[in-house]
Amino acid sequence: MLASVIIPTFNRPEMLPRCIESAITQDAEDTGMELEVLVVNDGDENPATDLAVKPFLDDPRVQYHKRPHGGQIAAVNYATAKVTGHFTVLLNDDDTLCAGWLAAAGRAFEAKPDLIMVWADYHVTWDHDSYKRVASGQTDFELTKHVQTIPSIGGACRTEVLRKEPLDAVLGHNEDWDFQLRALRHGQGLYLPGLSCFIIFLGDHQKSVKGAKDVWRSSRMIKDRIAS
Repeated sequence: MLASVIIPTFNRPEMLPRCIESAITQDAEDTGMELEVLVVNDGDENPATDLAVKPFLDDPRVQYHKRPHGGQIAAVNYATAKVTGHFTVLLNDDDTLCAGWLAAAGRAFEAKPDLIMVWADYHVTWDHDSYKRVASGQTDFELTKHVQTIPSIGGACRTEVLRKEPLDAVLGHNEDWDFQLRALRHGQGLYLPGLSCFIIFLGDHQKSVKGAKDVWRSSRMIKDRIAS
């Protein structure tokens, strides 16, 4: 089974190598699982980004794509059209996959042909706080449409469904929740025990306040869509 990892990046050359390393060091050889990693430079003209990726380009599993700046969602959708894996993991350029996560996801997809997505707990670092975020094992659509119970970062989805239900750039925030609601109409989701990834949130207070307002706005848009 082939796993694809999509890493959109913009202006984070200092964190990108660790992110890529976490993907290519998954225990694929021990499980028979194959791997491809697509790094998408979303219009970052900083030469340091090219230098950060360059050491990995000798690995045939790693692809490096450059495109005009269009935002993270557009970069993900661009890569989705190019990946060839049976399932795909979306990974932010400041996050890292936990060892063995791709293998665990692959085993789940092989065991359950009707499975659409899998997810697990993850570890969060926000400023000076660090904690484990426990994901929900609830996959009921009626609950998920009221509140986002499924984490998106580090989660895995069948590639064919990701292509059918691309992320919606109009939302700006909560596009992952909107995607999950659409994807779950195609099949089942599954919570797996363990950790999928380590997540780092960066940003100042003002950006956090603005982000909270944008999240509220996009939440209303999603609920209006459900109601209609």
